[in-house]
Amino acid sequence: MPLISLVILLIFWVFVAVPVSVVVRKAGFSAWWNLMHLLPLLGSFILLWITAMRKWRVVRTVQPDVFD
Repeated sequence: MPLISLVILLIFWVFVAVPVSVVVRKAGFSAWWNLMHLLPLLGSFILLWITAMRKWRVVRTVQPDVFD
């Protein structure tokens, strides 16, 4: 039974890790921050706070002004 639960947790982590790594990389951080999800419950909240509170490295594109 413990092996089955470990496999289920690993599958869940992979499904969470892929979109989180995309968001974290777009924010300019390393994808290694995904390892925070391995900490039960607390890791996700820490990653969320760090991602939300730090300044993002955003590449802006020039958008045409609507009122020109």
